[in-house]
Amino acid sequence: MTDKDHGGGGKTRVEQWNGETWVPLTDWSADYLDVVWDVIKHSSATFKVE
Repeated sequence: MTDKDHGGGGKTRVEQWNGETWVPLTDWSADYLDVVWDVIKHSSATFKVE
């Protein structure tokens, strides 16, 4: 993981510090940037028209 890639280039999960250690809150999951970019492009096009 880096400051430019919080997902580590592959799978990621959400964790929480409990005061002593990191505790996983979710299972590992892979990104789906294709879906995210489709939503961004659609929202941008709709905003531009309005």
